[in-house]
Amino acid sequence: MESKGKILVLDDDPVVTLSCKRILGAEGFNIITVDKGEDAIKKVSNEEFDLLISDVRLPDMNGITVLRESKNVQPQLDVVIITGYPHS
Repeated sequence: MESKGKILVLDDDPVVTLSCKRILGAEGFNIITVDKGEDAIKKVSNEEFDLLISDVRLPDMNGITVLRESKNVQPQLDVVIITGYPHS
């Protein structure tokens, strides 16, 4: 199966990254997962991605910081920010 595109998934919850890998991988996307913002920025600096899916709450930095840094390196990169954090 030909890859539909390359997606970087950034989340410190292994359940989320595994789910993304299974679901999006089954749809033909090439999925790369990382659990730290710093690692995501390094990946985006060294490889082309079609999409970045990032948690907003990370152990080392805020997902919005990752978004800004990633867009500086790859302005065309589409980014989806997610969170499992409940708002009250």
